[in-house]
Amino acid sequence: MQRVSNTNMDQEPTEHNAVSPTWPKFLLAVLTLLGVFKGRPLDACRPCYDCRHKRVDGDKSKVDTNCGAESRSDENRNMENNQEADGSSRPDCAVCSSLLWNADGKIVKDCSKAVPGWLNSRMCGVLSNLLVLILLGCSTFTLGWYVVTMWGQVRNINHLVSFFTSVDIISGVVLVCTLSNAVQYCHRGPVLDWSWYDILNQDYILRRLRCLAGRRFPLPKKVFLIFSLVWLLGNYTMQVGIQGRHHSSRIINDSVMPIGNSSVHLMRSAPTAFTILRTAMGISVSIISLAIYTCFWYNILIMRTALTAELNLVIVFIKRNTGNLDLCRRRVFEVDHDFRILHGLLATLMPFIVASSVLGLTVHITWNYEIYSEKDKDIAKRNLLINISIFTSKCFALILPLLAVGGINIDVIWQQFNYALMRQRNSLHEEFWERLLGFTAELQDERKAGHNLMLFLSLISLYLGRNLPEQRLDYTLDH
Repeated sequence: MQRVSNTNMDQEPTEHNAVSPTWPKFLLAVLTLLGVFKGRPLDACRPCYDCRHKRVDGDKSKVDTNCGAESRSDENRNMENNQEADGSSRPDCAVCSSLLWNADGKIVKDCSKAVPGWLNSRMCGVLSNLLVLILLGCSTFTLGWYVVTMWGQVRNINHLVSFFTSVDIISGVVLVCTLSNAVQYCHRGPVLDWSWYDILNQDYILRRLRCLAGRRFPLPKKVFLIFSLVWLLGNYTMQVGIQGRHHSSRIINDSVMPIGNSSVHLMRSAPTAFTILRTAMGISVSIISLAIYTCFWYNILIMRTALTAELNLVIVFIKRNTGNLDLCRRRVFEVDHDFRILHGLLATLMPFIVASSVLGLTVHITWNYEIYSEKDKDIAKRNLLINISIFTSKCFALILPLLAVGGINIDVIWQQFNYALMRQRNSLHEEFWERLLGFTAELQDERKAGHNLMLFLSLISLYLGRNLPEQRLDYTLDH
């Protein structure tokens, strides 16, 4: 877990305009596959909350709508946002200026070079979102096919649950991407609330990545990428080997069948063709879905790392403005706004993934006990490759989110932020630090991590996974 540190906190950021460097190509590919870019201009010059809601001409019944009235065009809204964030409307707002700091402490307003124009196009956005939508539909079809074919067969519950607990995790992530992108198409305004669906908003991601990019922007978290890609390659190899071996045996069985029994041959040939088509679609969906699953959690890891980097910048801001309680509270509120977006998503998604993974692993371990307790040892040998593939896939679906989040939730980041603030307190501004730390603690107490739900679901998963009736043990057979 990356800690919030006070490195170079005594060095004040150099406040002059800088240009955002081009993002790493692999990171651009990840964001494109997730459907982040939709052909809209990159604009992360969001003013602070007070500047967005300042009073107009002393009339307290009115609120300044410079950040986006729905009746205005997107072009006018972006222009007004940029003007206000640039300080043209409130040049004395230190909070707005600090929101534009990059990793080097410089103010970055121009992000036009971050993403190539041909990549940030409507056509590219439509194609990437269409791919995610097709993947969601194919995953839903595969789940439905398994439920229909195995429904009412008690001896196939083990197989059904084992498959379901793997696909529903990946499909859940694909659904999150689909809903998030759908909302972005419907809502063109800036990110002003704490909704989880803004996790793939391009302006939100741009603000996060600005905290990681300085004069140069190397690809972050390379070890995580290498680990994920190696694991993915291993899973792909095993799945192709399993499917090829399975269908080879099916073709051999059909070929040795008596030629005279034409009616049986016709009955079996059609299902075989359908099974080959279904399996081919299943392999394709599996390859694409695992890739999107990996890209999603890599993006979450980058967002978590960027939030940690911004919290470092917030500490720098607080040190520069020690004693000004209202100003520091406003800056903490701004980073809490973006923190809640990521926290709100993970507070629901992580309990679901952990509980489903516990159920899947419990069922799989129980199945292993059964096949290795059988007198017929050929069952274990025939299912060895399938056994390894299922186990590694389930571990991959669980370990990848845990590594990306740094545990069950990201609350530890805020705790380390509080510890870093505590190290800065001094007797000269005792009341200031006391009230500021109380404010950050209140913000943390408002967020619920979902531990009780995760524990409850995990216990149910353990019970259900262990108490299954007698099951079909040989996964290599169709019936």
